Amino acid sequence: MDKLVVPFSEKDLRCKAGCEYYGNPQWQGFCSKCWRLYQKDIREKSSSARRVVLIDELDPSLDVSGSKTWAGFTFDRLLESKSRSALSSPRASSIRAMLKKNPSPEISPSSSPGMSVPVLPGTSGTIVQRKLSGESMAAKESFSLFLNTLPKYISSEISKHVNLIVSGISHDTSVKKCKISIIQCQYDCNACLKSPAAAEEVLAKVETYICVRCYGVLFCPDTDEEVADLSLQDRIRSLHWVTCGAIDHGFDFTNKSVQDRFDKAVTEIIEMNSHRSPDDKLCSLTRCCKLIFENLKESRGELASADEFLPALIYVILKTNPPLILSNVKFISRFTLPSKLMSGEAGYYFTNLCCALDFIQNLNAESLKMHPQEFEAYTCGQLVPPLNRIPISSHPSLRSLRASLAALEDLRNKLEQLQDKIKDLDEIKIVEL
Repeated sequence: MDKLVVPFSEKDLRCKAGCEYYGNPQWQGFCSKCWRLYQKDIREKSSSARRVVLIDELDPSLDVSGSKTWAGFTFDRLLESKSRSALSSPRASSIRAMLKKNPSPEISPSSSPGMSVPVLPGTSGTIVQRKLSGESMAAKESFSLFLNTLPKYISSEISKHVNLIVSGISHDTSVKKCKISIIQCQYDCNACLKSPAAAEEVLAKVETYICVRCYGVLFCPDTDEEVADLSLQDRIRSLHWVTCGAIDHGFDFTNKSVQDRFDKAVTEIIEMNSHRSPDDKLCSLTRCCKLIFENLKESRGELASADEFLPALIYVILKTNPPLILSNVKFISRFTLPSKLMSGEAGYYFTNLCCALDFIQNLNAESLKMHPQEFEAYTCGQLVPPLNRIPISSHPSLRSLRASLAALEDLRNKLEQLQDKIKDLDEIKIVEL
């Protein structure tokens, strides 16, 4: 079994469209900007294809390559006439009558951001609200303080939009699939801000507040995501043997500071799941990756390259098996401002994390230059790595034993120093006598 070869380089982290920004597997190798353009192009092509199919169903003899006219009517006018006939149907009339009898819920005004709730017809104005969690209360107070620093007309506009978003997300469970689109559309309230930097700051605050308040709905809204996370956790458990010498992580675990830093990195990547704000999740990932770079520098005696960093990150993930890591990655992708992921330190680390997860999911016998049957035997637990391949220095029991020996050595040194002082005192007494 050879050392693990990671087929990623610094060039592979860039957007495959050729721009200067970072891409990631979540967007099929594109950056967020190019991914939106790519999705828009697909939607336009799909819409055009559906239009051609609809015309063919109306009359297969029509030529759709040229004009849109048919029997003196344009295609658009045909659709318009069909819409009018549908609206004038008895069923449509009954629906309109029902809507008049049951107007849409109104949003009651609130004295503080994010506390407005729908007031249903036929109910009293007093509504029992669920008590906010500690994180939500802290986010609410922080957001209120931020709004107080803005001009009144701007803060009022932002507060109105944010209240509508939070109320809609929290109380209308039938639109879970539209949460991302709703938030992105409401971000357009930054049109009243003149400076791009000011708009960026406002959007960051709005992002944090909405995600913290509505975290229970926005995080992992689809059961398929939870299934994917559980599948990845099982996958990582089955690959635990890869950490027993099959991957060149570059850490010198005989160095106590390296081991301590590694433990902190493990803690940081686990704590990603405890944060509600996408920015806090990114900060936790950034701290983890910085600790990895510091460990590589101390272990190798020089700055680590990107090719050395990615295997180390893969090793940390395999050793840690972070909870709901895929859902956290998707949450960050959906609700973090694109500018944070397209460039900069956080964007670089996030792209590496996506590449590491993609590599783990696709890890096979060829990656380790092993026979497929041997790979499956290790993965299923039929074979275990030989003891000489297990890095002894990273074994928890041996680390504890080494720490105990170090403590005993420290006590022995202190005892020798104390005995020397006692001898000095005895000599002084003899001289005085």
